[in-house]
Amino acid sequence: MAGLFELTLFELDVVVHKSVYVLDVNPVVSLDGVSDAVEIYDTVLKRSVQTS
Repeated sequence: MAGLFELTLFELDVVVHKSVYVLDVNPVVSLDGVSDAVEIYDTVLKRSVQTS
């Protein structure tokens, strides 16, 4: 999917309402130009899951 939108790092949101599914693909612009952005994002997500 990243290649389709020409994104190197993106977020995928899924919203479900009854039988309608909406996929929202957003670039992570706050980390644009950060060479280790994928590792930073991965760390933040893992910590969030571990503490919830």
